Amino acid sequence: MPPGQKMTLLDRAERSVFEGTLEYIPLADIIQMLQVGAKSGILFLRRDDGQSAVVAFRDGAVIQAVHRESYQTLGERLVSGGAINRIDLQEALTYMTHFPGMRIGDALVELGSITRARIEDEVKAQMAETIEKLIGWTDTEFEFRVGFASLASGLDIDLVHERGVSPLSLLLEASALQDKRNRERDFLERALETSTASLDRGKR
Repeated sequence: MPPGQKMTLLDRAERSVFEGTLEYIPLADIIQMLQVGAKSGILFLRRDDGQSAVVAFRDGAVIQAVHRESYQTLGERLVSGGAINRIDLQEALTYMTHFPGMRIGDALVELGSITRARIEDEVKAQMAETIEKLIGWTDTEFEFRVGFASLASGLDIDLVHERGVSPLSLLLEASALQDKRNRERDFLERALETSTASLDRGKR
């Protein structure tokens, strides 16, 4: 273990916590470790700049991943992605008032506005996008708490994947998103360089 590394693992029943800093252990390694151990609980992440995120696990599978600063409700994601329209969303929200505790996804499915499979695909995509954002974090403290007492604290429980998603699958999707983002950035940088060079030649 590198000098000064802050990482502890306490397996006592009264407080089972895994904590440390991403400077010494990458997030991808932590996620895979929790998958192999078939852990259930919440991974809390807190950056030095105040940003925070949570990744929830059930038996080693990821059921939720939310970056608080870029948080978007499931209903808003479905509307912005064209899966439903504003009228569908409003009808579902009205329908939910008759069934306390109902989730927006369940309401939309019951009203026939969308399929359950489409809901799960959207939640999985949201989780992959979140993991892609988090994968580069280094100046970050993490803490894994066993259990689900804090799962819904300040979060939209509609962003829960009922069956859970393989962490490896999410990491692969996050890597693909990162590669796509890097290619787009490189393309824009080359286009800007070409445009700048053309303008320079035109001024001569």
